[in-house]
Amino acid sequence: MPEWRVHDKWAERLGISKEVSREVNAEIDSIDDPRFHDYGRVIVLGRWDFSYLYPVLRSFFERWRREDAVKAFLLHHILDYMDALLSSPSVQLSNATNFVDKLISNLRVDAERNLRGELRDVVIRSCSEIHELIKGNVKEIIADLKREYGEGFEWAEERLLRLYCEKCGRQFTTIDSEARELLASRGVGIPESFLRYCIRCRGMSLSRWLEDRIREPHTGFHRHRYHPSLDEYWMEMMNRVEALIYVLKLEELKELNLA
Repeated sequence: MPEWRVHDKWAERLGISKEVSREVNAEIDSIDDPRFHDYGRVIVLGRWDFSYLYPVLRSFFERWRREDAVKAFLLHHILDYMDALLSSPSVQLSNATNFVDKLISNLRVDAERNLRGELRDVVIRSCSEIHELIKGNVKEIIADLKREYGEGFEWAEERLLRLYCEKCGRQFTTIDSEARELLASRGVGIPESFLRYCIRCRGMSLSRWLEDRIREPHTGFHRHRYHPSLDEYWMEMMNRVEALIYVLKLEELKELNLA
């Protein structure tokens, strides 16, 4: 689970004092009584079990009577959940962030349906603020949770290449020769269309295409992705490839929104 300094850092970004953050962290992580570690969090298929969360959340709010404490409570659990997803070898980086988005969205819906009064408003506002915090700082948060991804992001961002589409003239983002050579060395050759045409003209996302290719059994990535004991070389390679796909996906979304 993330160190408290990570929880404190992102709590502060939400306007929560370090003192409140530390008290909330201590209560959730239950240093004095490990039977209650992470109490209030049961998440199944991307949805927080509201029947389990509600009495804990209500008790927490009634004792604290502070919006920033509720916000810190929810943020702590969401960051812990994100960390667990990023630690799972079966969850791709982009899927991890999608699961977190889904979790927050479902929590907001459940709060709207099941809560009343001040607590309802506090939880809905907290969900909105936490979602915006993660959306606007997703790469930094991931790097704080998993340092190896921070190094992967740095490498991946240097591998992005901007070209102009041969059909429509629109600028688009692809990957440079170093990234292409790395992928090709493990059986994933990049089609020429991804170097000539923008995402709209080719009708296909390079990030999605890469996600599908690294899963295929004939590539070197498939075997090492799901092997339970990756060595340091393969861990670094997989982190780079997943970071590359992720930053590429972010750029493609920008291009589609601007088109």
